[in-house]
Amino acid sequence: MSVLVVQLNHPGAQKPFYIGRGYRQTPQGIMREWNNDPTHYRKFIQNKGIYLSDMEASPISDDLLFWGEWEGNSLFQLLSGASPNGIHQPVHDVSIRGHQNTDPYVFGAHFYYAICKQRGRLTRLSTGSVILFGSSFKNGFALDTVF
Repeated sequence: MSVLVVQLNHPGAQKPFYIGRGYRQTPQGIMREWNNDPTHYRKFIQNKGIYLSDMEASPISDDLLFWGEWEGNSLFQLLSGASPNGIHQPVHDVSIRGHQNTDPYVFGAHFYYAICKQRGRLTRLSTGSVILFGSSFKNGFALDTVF
C-alpha cells in the first residue's frame, strides 16, 4: 500500500456563546458543557503541551493555544470579537459525559486518531503516511494537528 497525505477538516464551527445553550455559569467561571448536539464543534483550546521552536531546538513545555476538537466540558474565557469567541481549558472529568467523542485526541502523552472518518483506505494507512487536521475557511485551510 502507498504512503498517503490525508487532509481532514474539523466538522462544524465554534458553538455560539449563550448562557443556557451549552454554557453555564459556575463558581469557577463559565463552563462549556459536554457537547450533546448532533454536530461537532471546534474550540480554541489552551492546554499544556510540548513544542519545538525549530528542528534543532530542545523541546519546550508550556501552555499552547490551538484550534482543535474537545467535546468534553471546558472552562470558557469569553473574548471580544468573532473568532475565536473564547478560550477553552479542557476539564478532564468523565463523571459528566456526553455522547460526542474527541477525535483526534491530542491530550496526554500520545495522540489518538480512532474513529473520525476512518473508512476504507484510512483504516489501513501505511507507515509514513501523514494526516493533516484543520479547518477550512474562505481563504484556505488552517492546520492545527499533524499525525
